[in-house]
Amino acid sequence: MCVPRSWRSRKQVDRPPRCWVCDSEAWWNGWREVSRRCLGPSGRVETQPGERLHRARCSKQDCLAPSWTVYPPGRHPCRHVDLDVVAHAVAASAFERDDEDRPVAFASIGRRYTCSGRSVSRWTGWVAELTDIEALARECVRIDPDGMPVAARPDTIDRRARAGRALAVFDRFADLLEAHDIVSPARRPSLVRILDDQRLRYGVRFPIRDRSPPLSKGAAETAPHG
Repeated sequence: MCVPRSWRSRKQVDRPPRCWVCDSEAWWNGWREVSRRCLGPSGRVETQPGERLHRARCSKQDCLAPSWTVYPPGRHPCRHVDLDVVAHAVAASAFERDDEDRPVAFASIGRRYTCSGRSVSRWTGWVAELTDIEALARECVRIDPDGMPVAARPDTIDRRARAGRALAVFDRFADLLEAHDIVSPARRPSLVRILDDQRLRYGVRFPIRDRSPPLSKGAAETAPHG
C-alpha cells in the first residue's frame, strides 16, 4: 500500500526516497515510534513522545541496506533532539555568553534548552567542525561577489567563535540558495535548512556522535555561478 508523503515533491510523493545504499526504488515497510525534543510555539523545548514515522526498505532483494526510518524535514537519524534546538543552543553559546567561562556558559544554556552543559559543548564543537567553513565562505563569494557577513576570520582555537562563524556562513549560504530557488523559504534556522537539503537531495547524513562527512559537492554544483 502506498502512503502519500505530503512533504515530498513530484515523483517521490507516493513512495519513500530511493535506497541510500544502491539507489534502487524503495517500498514502505511499516512504522516506528520515535520520541523527540523540539522547540514549541512559545520557543521553549517540548518533549513529544511516540511520534509515528514511516519505515522503508529497498526493493532490490540482494541489497545490503537494512530497512530504515524515513525522517521528514527537520528530523535526522540518531537524534532525539531536533536540529532547531541544537542550532539555537549553539547560537546562544557563540553569541550570547562571551563574558563567562565556557563551563558556566554551557551550563546556563543547557538549563534554557533542558539539556546538559556537556550537550551544548558537544553541539558547539560539532557545528564548528561540520565542514570547511572558509571554503564554503569562498563559495558564497563566488555565487555573489557582494561579500560575506562576519568578514574577519575568528580565532581558530576558540570553538565558540568557530561555531559562530559557521552559523554566519550557513546563514549566507542559505540566503543565496533561497534567492536562486534551490531551497524553499522557511523560518527554520539556516543550519537545519541546509542539512535537510543535503540529506533529502543527496542522501548525506550528519551524525552528531561521530565526525560528520563534508557537505556534498552537489550543493556547490547546483548553485549558479555569479
